[in-house]
Amino acid sequence: MKGKQYTISAILVAVFALFAIYVWPTRYMYDHIGAVQGTSLPVRIDRFTGEAEWLMPNEGWQKIKTAPSPEFKDPFATTIPKSK
Repeated sequence: MKGKQYTISAILVAVFALFAIYVWPTRYMYDHIGAVQGTSLPVRIDRFTGEAEWLMPNEGWQKIKTAPSPEFKDPFATTIPKSK
């Protein structure tokens, strides 16, 4: 009886592992960016690194370069005069 339980447990673990590796989650999450002349560009985001790429016609997948973000200024911060 114990041998049968171990076999069933091993099969369930193997099925779960195969599902986790090959079905969900996939490495990339797919989306699209806007419409340019009625078409949109597919975008894929790497779930492990967070890097995004878009599919450019005749060029393949190209990394999307991010623009530098402006310095954040807290509107609720109070300015304290420096003491001498």
